[in-house]
Amino acid sequence: MMTLDFLYGIVLLSMIPVRYEPAEQSEMVTQLMFGDTFRVIEEDGNWLHIRNDFDNYEGWVYNRTVFQLDEETYREITESRPAIVASFQATVQEEDKPLTHIVQGSSLPNYNHETQTFRVGDRVFHFDGEVATTPENCRTQLIENAKTYLNAPYLWGGKSAYGIDCSGFVQQVSKVVGIKLPRDASQQVLLGDDVSFLENVKPGDLAFFDNEEGRIIHVGILLSKDRIIHASGQVRIDSIDQEGIYNLELGEYTHNLRTIKKIIE
Repeated sequence: MMTLDFLYGIVLLSMIPVRYEPAEQSEMVTQLMFGDTFRVIEEDGNWLHIRNDFDNYEGWVYNRTVFQLDEETYREITESRPAIVASFQATVQEEDKPLTHIVQGSSLPNYNHETQTFRVGDRVFHFDGEVATTPENCRTQLIENAKTYLNAPYLWGGKSAYGIDCSGFVQQVSKVVGIKLPRDASQQVLLGDDVSFLENVKPGDLAFFDNEEGRIIHVGILLSKDRIIHASGQVRIDSIDQEGIYNLELGEYTHNLRTIKKIIE
C-alpha cells in the first residue's frame, strides 16, 4: 500500500478550484474557501485527491494551492467549531504579510472574538470583517443573506458572489445561519420534511426541480408561495407555481418543480 506524503490540509487562499480529474483543464466541480480543511485520499504528481471535511465532497486540488497540516494541528482545528465569515467581503492578514481577501462562508479556526485573531498551528492571522452569530429568526436571516447575492453570475462549481451555482448558493447562504447542507441539489433534497403544496410554504423552504429523466438538477430558496430566488444565469428572483419556475423575460417555464422541503423548523 502506497504511503501518502500529504495527509491533512487547509486552504489559506481566498478560494481554490476542486477539479473532477487531476488536471488544470478538468471540470471544476466545487470550490474550497479560506479555512476549509480536508483529508487526502490519494496523490498523483502535484495533485491531491481530497475529501472536504465540511460536506465530504471529493475532488482534485493542486498541491501548491493548499497548506499541509500535521495531525495534531488538523485535530485541533476540526474538533473545534470555527467562526464563519458573515461579511460579503473581508480580509485576513498575517503579521508583515500582504492582505488576503476572503468571502462570505469562509472559516476562521481557533477564532478569538476579543482580539479578532485566529490561529492555524503557530501562525496567527488578524481578521477584518464580521463573523456569523446565531440569528434570532433563522428564516429572515437566510432570506436577507440570499438577496445579497442577487446578480451574482452563474458558475458551475462556484460558491461565491464572483460566480456560484444553484446548490452552492443554497449551501453557502445556509452555512452562514448555522445550517449544514451537502454540496449538490441531489443530496440536499434528501434532507428535511416534505411540504405538499406551495400554499403551505414558509420563506426559506427549498424547492427542487428535475429533468425529463426525473433526476434532481436544480434548487432554489422560496421567498413566498409564488417567488423564488435561485442561481440560473445569475442569482435572480422569479415566479413559481405548481408547474415550476416561470421566467418573465423568456416568457416560459425554465425548471420543472419536483418537490419542496422544509429544512428550518
